Parts: sequence; C-alpha cells; structure tokens
Amino acid sequence: MVWQLMKNKFPEESFNIREAKGEDYHRVMMVNESLKEYEFKNEYPWYLYFDIDMKEVTKPFNLPTKGEAEILNTLEDRITTLIKETVPYQFIGRTTDNGHRELYFYVQSPKEVHAKLNDLIKQGNPVREFEYSMSEDEKWENVNFFFDY
Repeated sequence: MVWQLMKNKFPEESFNIREAKGEDYHRVMMVNESLKEYEFKNEYPWYLYFDIDMKEVTKPFNLPTKGEAEILNTLEDRITTLIKETVPYQFIGRTTDNGHRELYFYVQSPKEVHAKLNDLIKQGNPVREFEYSMSEDEKWENVNFFFDY
C-alpha cells in the first residue's frame, strides 16, 4: 500500500515530444505525460517557470543549433539538480522556440528554492541568461496547454 502511494506520488517520468509548426513558427515541446492526470497537484502548489535566452539559433524559426542545444541541456540539468537537492518537485516539461527555452516545474515550497536560485544568479557568469518566476497555482492551471489534447 505505501509502495503504491509513493509510486503514485512520484510516477516514473514518461516524456513525449510534440511539435507545432506554422508558416512563421516552430515550437518543440517535451511533456512529462505521467503527470497528465496527476492526483497530488495540491502537494506541489508552487509554479516555477524559467525562460532561458538562446545565443546560437538556426533560421528561420530561431531554434537552437546542436551546440546551443547541448549548452541548454547542461543548464537545464544544473537547474533541475539544484531544485532536486532543495525541495520536492515535479518537472512538467519544456518548450523550445523563437530563441527561448522555457522550463516548467511545480515545487512544494518556494522559500528554499528561491534562495538557492538567487545564490546561483549572484554567482554571475551564467552560461546563458535566464529569468525565473514563482507563483501559487495548486490546480496547475499555468500548464494546461501541455496536457490539452
């Protein structure tokens, strides 16, 4: 029983890649499908969003070059590790388009992770400039677009 509860609270991540294309845009989304019908949203009420600026992009849609993708993935891993070492979290997914990579998390409490992220920013010399924001969203309404299909 306890094992099943833990499995439900921390489902094995299952990512799906989705793309949206149009005449003037191309968006790539990586979605953690295991959280689509997640029943413990209220235990992770804090929405944590990152917007990372890209430097090396391909035209016409400003998607990352191979080298840029590697840099973004390394930065994403660093951010995820910092969050993982600080507070319980769920990683929803990411989007990449128009010169930006966006990361979407939900965390149990904002205070500790906010302090750690500010420490990271104060260290200076980031591989890529990024901004983050946090807000309370216990119904996960900010990420409905990931699962709206």
